Amino acid sequence: MLDHPHIAGDVRAEHRDLRQAACDFFTDRNVAGWCVRPDGFVAREFWNELGRQGFTGVSIPADMGGRGLALTGCIALLEAVSQLSDVGIALGLHVQNEVTSHWLLVSRNRALTKKYLPELARGRLVGCTCHTDTDPKNPTLVRRDGSLLRITGSKSYVVNAVHADLCFVVGELDGQKVTVLLDKATPGVGVGEIYDKFGSRRIDQASIVFDDVAVPVDNLVSAPGIQQLLQWNHVMTRARFCTAVDAYYRLRDLLAEARKVGRNKNVAGKPFFAHVVNRQAYANAWVDLVLLRAGIADGYRHLIQGRTPTARIAGLKGYAVDRLCNFAALCMDWQGGRAASTDNVFARAYVQALALRMVAGSQMTMRELANNSFQGRVEANAA
Repeated sequence: MLDHPHIAGDVRAEHRDLRQAACDFFTDRNVAGWCVRPDGFVAREFWNELGRQGFTGVSIPADMGGRGLALTGCIALLEAVSQLSDVGIALGLHVQNEVTSHWLLVSRNRALTKKYLPELARGRLVGCTCHTDTDPKNPTLVRRDGSLLRITGSKSYVVNAVHADLCFVVGELDGQKVTVLLDKATPGVGVGEIYDKFGSRRIDQASIVFDDVAVPVDNLVSAPGIQQLLQWNHVMTRARFCTAVDAYYRLRDLLAEARKVGRNKNVAGKPFFAHVVNRQAYANAWVDLVLLRAGIADGYRHLIQGRTPTARIAGLKGYAVDRLCNFAALCMDWQGGRAASTDNVFARAYVQALALRMVAGSQMTMRELANNSFQGRVEANAA
């Protein structure tokens, strides 16, 4: 993606150096050496090493403790991370670099930003975002108690949950959504069920319980109402953009692998790609890749211009992971019984695609965001 005309002008030597250093570091063998067990997630010390290597705070301005490489640096880093056979590390980096750090970057609470953002950017602190309520009928509640806020509830599917130092908790305060920052060591905070999610096992994911947790009122990252909505859209749009980039790189690599396999495969006495149906399916996937590349470049220009194209990026993310899932499933069909093996490249690609499918919102959510925006434009034009 760095060579796309809409992006190439922003690429500096620092971006290329970052990509090369990350390619050398993010190998399956090296990451496995940091895991708490062979099939488990990385240890807490891994984050300290990421900070030392300069892989955290990539898009955060240098005067706030980051690398100052903006969104271009994020794309460079994700290309290197995409060579891993598990998407967990990518998800953890999204949350650390593009979600929790950016909650603070755009917050009007400058005291919190000054206190915590440099530590997040340098990897000395790890952040997690707690959004999905375990029971939607019993949402996480935030109530005022003098100079304190008290938080009660439970959140599920939290990336970085086990190792996180800071929790960015979305809850309801007086009937309106807010985001509150708290230290995970605060009394009343506990890690619940630890998940074993295929395709993303290399990063810790768990539920977190908040039992009447007390934090200062000053720990509000965003005020209720429009400020919460704007900040939420900002960080989630960046997370969805990153997921689309993840899907692009994995679809690109999957096409290369499928071409390699197809060249050495015969079906019914004929070369694999001599069959029109196979050749057409492969060509369709290439078209998807070209369209996805254009969509990422378009989203990139909007984001670096300071816009928050929520619906546009939601549609892009939905399209990206949908096409990756479809092609990975087709490649498994092409392989037949071989694809049932856990070390099969296409089987691994498929479970990675499924993991990405649910990141930063389900496909249903992506379609709803994109469709509502389309309907709004139709109605505005008609008026």
